[in-house]
Amino acid sequence: MGRPARRALNDRELKDQAHALTLKGKYDEAAAIYRSLIAANEADPGLRLHLAEVLRKRGRLDDAVDAYREAARLLHAAGHTPRARAALSCALQIAPGEPVLVEALRELTPAAPVRRLALVPSPPVEEEEILDSGFEALCDEAVTDPFCPLFDWLEA
Repeated sequence: MGRPARRALNDRELKDQAHALTLKGKYDEAAAIYRSLIAANEADPGLRLHLAEVLRKRGRLDDAVDAYREAARLLHAAGHTPRARAALSCALQIAPGEPVLVEALRELTPAAPVRRLALVPSPPVEEEEILDSGFEALCDEAVTDPFCPLFDWLEA
């Protein structure tokens, strides 16, 4: 077994360990494992989403919001804009109305189609509609992970 394969196996074992610790309510230990995995896999948004969930459960809400925001940045950079919106929506559930998050979500939300008749104004897009569209994009994915079902698509 080559070095990358061994590392992948080790990463899988660490993810499983973090998952088990989370189920036992040992959030600080699980967060430490996710942070070590993030240090080795900085571009993996899934790890940041799992970390965000652990931090949220631990009550470290500011840190959870930061983890969701970073996951959203990575997802958007990888071309997964609907999923990035979903991560921002999760952050906004923790910090409703946070201006930086609202603006980031607004930037990732597609504009309403241009209407041909200038006499018919486009309806304004409400913040709640933006949140719902991002969250629905995430919820439409297949869910099987009992720890973090909304983010199971990242493990595939």
